[in-house]
Amino acid sequence: MSEAFAFETLKRETTGTGSARELRRQGRVPAVVYGEGKEPLHVSLPIKEVTLKSNKKNFKSTVFELNLDGKKIKVIPKDITFHPVTDKPEHIDLQYVSDKTAVKAFVPVIYINHVKSPGLKKGGVLNIVSREIEFYVNPSNIPEQIEVDLSGMEIGNAKHINDLKLPQGAKPVNKTNFTLATVVGKGSDEPTVATPDAAAAAAPGAAPAAGAPAAPGAAPAAGAAKAPAADAKAPAAKK
Repeated sequence: MSEAFAFETLKRETTGTGSARELRRQGRVPAVVYGEGKEPLHVSLPIKEVTLKSNKKNFKSTVFELNLDGKKIKVIPKDITFHPVTDKPEHIDLQYVSDKTAVKAFVPVIYINHVKSPGLKKGGVLNIVSREIEFYVNPSNIPEQIEVDLSGMEIGNAKHINDLKLPQGAKPVNKTNFTLATVVGKGSDEPTVATPDAAAAAAPGAAPAAGAPAAPGAAPAAGAAKAPAADAKAPAAKK
């Protein structure tokens, strides 16, 4: 793994809404570090550097270092909140990590070889179910991304987590064989499903639906009353 990016870190002597607001005015982001049975550590980080790093898709799967009072502390981001209007980082939760412990980390998923999928060539659509996967993994072996090869996928095919060769030591938090993506769409050989009305109409000797004209030469429905002739005379009234 490449050397971790280091944030110049300051310890926070006070906490609370007012203190956090003042830090943001000074161009810093409040943060808290927890884990490994230690007391939570309240610090602040430069907002400019946090903004740049948090825009990366693998931000939550990256190990960083905090330079604090001459010491280097390895951490991984667990959560980050942004201002609803300015979209600037407002607070970060960080977790202590070491080379001997496994952490939960979200790793982005990318899909490759679209042009090698027969289903997509026929007009199918790639339905992406998972754009990231959460793993138990050692901080020194967190993969940058997981690749899903679409080669050979036909309409109706799916890719599941068990179809992939995962990086050594990376175990999905979700233990089921969950779906990553499917190729959907109507193929040329896909059977047409008949509706109940259509099936009834196709049945031999079926009577036409109410109000529908009878087919030429078709026998009248059982029990159907005959209409009187147009020139039939009405019976004379008895005197």
